[in-house]
Amino acid sequence: MKNNNSNSNTEVKKYYWLRLHKDFFKRHDIRIVEDMDNGKDYILFYMKLLLESIDHEGRLRFSETIPYNEKMLATITNTNVDIVKNAINVFRQLKLMEIMDDQTIYMTQIEMMLGVETEWAVKKREYREKQKMLNQDTLGNGEDIVLLENHDAENNENEVEEDCEDEEEEIVEKVVKDKKPKVDYQGMFDRFWEVYPRKVGKPKCLNWFKSHKVTEEFVEEVIKAIELQKTSIEWTKVSRDTGVKGAFIPHPLTWLNRGGWNDELHYTKPISDEQKLKQRWEKFIDGKE
Repeated sequence: MKNNNSNSNTEVKKYYWLRLHKDFFKRHDIRIVEDMDNGKDYILFYMKLLLESIDHEGRLRFSETIPYNEKMLATITNTNVDIVKNAINVFRQLKLMEIMDDQTIYMTQIEMMLGVETEWAVKKREYREKQKMLNQDTLGNGEDIVLLENHDAENNENEVEEDCEDEEEEIVEKVVKDKKPKVDYQGMFDRFWEVYPRKVGKPKCLNWFKSHKVTEEFVEEVIKAIELQKTSIEWTKVSRDTGVKGAFIPHPLTWLNRGGWNDELHYTKPISDEQKLKQRWEKFIDGKE
């Protein structure tokens, strides 16, 4: 897992990781590489490149002005430079890697292997797991139950009152919820899908809209962000290997999960502050409530 930290108090910390399917090493392209001379070294080098690229949407570059060369890649991955040279040629032939016009390296499989989670989601998940373990330990030992009952006996009366209040609140919330008009998540998603340029993973994207309970205001601002990012240098680049324009546009689900509406991309013309989407929608980033 890789942590992307920031000094800004308003920016949400995110943790990235690679999700390897259990049949990863049975894939035909991976088997072909592994069967080559030095193939296992190629695979190890490939995995290191994936890890380096996970918090940059699969892109590898030393800086805005300096791309990686083969010697630099050999240094940062602790790999023999001849292995690096040969492996890059193999990866490009098998479409595991592409080299953009500005020499940026793009790991083509990263979209399908990337996992992301906010710091708050990590803490919440760890808390729930801890509570689950405590509950299991308690239920598995009759003596523990007796001790807990004796320890909390003096608080039973207050707990009963609190439980009654909670039940009353739940009833009120249910009544209010039942009176609310039905939210048209399908309609809001259709508007998003119409403008997002990469059409993959539609059912999962629709589920994202429903599970995150998006709002009309959110969708309107996200659409503005998409229209702006469609003019960015990153979204309009042409792949040197395939000649496809826009090949590096993120999968829509990946873009939604990481809060892509806040991406700071590059444009041939300056954009005004009014065109920049404020970071108001952190709660919709995957894993944060």
